Amino acid sequence: MDDEGALYVTDVKKHEVRRYARGSTTGTRVAGANRGGDGLHQLNNSQNVAVDSEGTVYVSDTNNHRVMKWMKGAKEGIRVAGSGEAGGELYQLKEPTDLLLDKKNNSIIICDFGNRRVMEWSLQSGTSRGKTIINVYCLGLAMDDEGAIRVTDAEAREVRRYTKAYTESIVVADRNGELNDFYRLGVPHNVAVDSEGTVYVSDSRMRRVMKWMKGLGSGIIVAGHEVTETQLQLPSDVLFDKQTNSILICDEAKRRVMEWPLQSFTTLGEGFIDNIDCVGLAMDDEGALYVTDVRKHEVRRYARGSPTGTLVAGGNGKGDGLHQLNNSQNVAVDSEGTVYVSDTDNHRVMKWMTGAKEGIRVAANGEAGGELYQLKEPTDLLLDKKNNSIIICDFGNRRVMEWSLQSGASEGKAIIDGVYCSGLAMNDEGAIRVTDAEAREVSLYTKEYTEIMVVAGGEAGLDAWTIIFNLLHHVKPGGNGKWDELNQLNQPRGG
Repeated sequence: MDDEGALYVTDVKKHEVRRYARGSTTGTRVAGANRGGDGLHQLNNSQNVAVDSEGTVYVSDTNNHRVMKWMKGAKEGIRVAGSGEAGGELYQLKEPTDLLLDKKNNSIIICDFGNRRVMEWSLQSGTSRGKTIINVYCLGLAMDDEGAIRVTDAEAREVRRYTKAYTESIVVADRNGELNDFYRLGVPHNVAVDSEGTVYVSDSRMRRVMKWMKGLGSGIIVAGHEVTETQLQLPSDVLFDKQTNSILICDEAKRRVMEWPLQSFTTLGEGFIDNIDCVGLAMDDEGALYVTDVRKHEVRRYARGSPTGTLVAGGNGKGDGLHQLNNSQNVAVDSEGTVYVSDTDNHRVMKWMTGAKEGIRVAANGEAGGELYQLKEPTDLLLDKKNNSIIICDFGNRRVMEWSLQSGASEGKAIIDGVYCSGLAMNDEGAIRVTDAEAREVSLYTKEYTEIMVVAGGEAGLDAWTIIFNLLHHVKPGGNGKWDELNQLNQPRGG
């Protein structure tokens, strides 16, 4: 923003910068817009912009590894930092992101992201190189009236304040030291949804389950958080039980399933099933619970109120026979009691009829691959009763597959691509929630599998290299970043 309150906006797809006068919705081009390129009249994926009191614009020309200066009304820019070739010498930049003007010193401060440093370049004519003032994976910069700067560190996921000398710093916002403040999420594993559209996410890092109500940007803790025997240690899957208004949780580290009432002020859960290496949960119309046991390579059914389970799938040791499972992650069950299991390390989905001694392969050929007749490490799955099909998180292929349950179906179809799906949940209207392990978010897709909104979490605080990818390849941000804020996720898995 300039002194007149006009807004300057970078457009990465059009490779231009536009100026919007205060109150105006029509912008005027002030830099670039000659298609992406490396000419002096061009920009290439320009990330950020700064403007001085004369209306001169400075642009971080990211993929050209330089900073360009555009005078008011100019048809081309002037290179003021970087050689235009990626490198780590003092005369070079590599994928610069943010920048700011230091008026007092007549210099420009640059996030030289690809070189993991912050550079200062004099704006005096004839300057051929800059100097490194801070070594950090810098993404963003801000300066206060005293000349101290705030630097966002993508690797450490923190914001630090540096004095004028750039030698001392204090953390002003970080991922450490506040893990118990109820404003963060650590490593969410699974997701479930109730009839109201409320989303429940198990957060194994913080030993708790978070609840996201429809339309809200942050969650609340509904189970766990304290480290005691009556609390949670490593919650993985979570299931909403509408009959009892409670959630059932796989506490993987303590080898048990916990029940947690959702009434206000509930602080303790109750042991539901013990001595089981639980990862996935499902419930049938009678309220019976189906639990995958990854160590025994089996699925067991527990009638409501019973602590004793009945074997319904697997249980014949680890293997790839039709009577066996191998690291089965999740389970779904239909109204007939037929069980569908994501047989993860066998790269297939198996169907087990009530009382059957072996299963029937209903999706994939059992060999890891990316063809439409194959799966690779499927994780979660759910039944689409209306379409008589099964929806599968094909995690290893970074897609969601739909497979018809009609006899003879030899291949599926990819309904969502480019998502590291690890968890699924469907509402009464047929829309599905999909957890994306890479973006650390839960997104809602319509029946046509068009993404319409992020309902939990996001990606703005991912690890450094994921941020690089997102910045340089225009991946749409999902929401609120990685870690353990109430409005964030970190590796959500299933539901």
